[in-house]
Amino acid sequence: MKMLEKIGLAVVLLSFVALTAWAAYAGSSAEQLEALFTNPWGIQISVDLCIAATFAIRWMWRDAKERGIAPLPWALAVIPTGSLALLAYAVRRRFAPTPAARARLATA
Repeated sequence: MKMLEKIGLAVVLLSFVALTAWAAYAGSSAEQLEALFTNPWGIQISVDLCIAATFAIRWMWRDAKERGIAPLPWALAVIPTGSLALLAYAVRRRFAPTPAARARLATA
């Protein structure tokens, strides 16, 4: 089951990377940024995403420390990449020992 979770997360990550690459290639960044800051719905969506990213970074920071993963690079990566960094961290954490396993290793 754990292998299926790893594969599933990797598929979601790679699919989102492809979607992001397509959007960056096909869309105009200046137009999109203007819409985010001048349109009421664009502003609402931007603020909503910032709130969600803040909660996700807080969770990721605690989880990374528990697993012995350096949290700062991952948290900083969320700023320019958003969900890409969060999905990449979700894949990365599957390969780190769980907090219980780390505790067993520390006492052995």
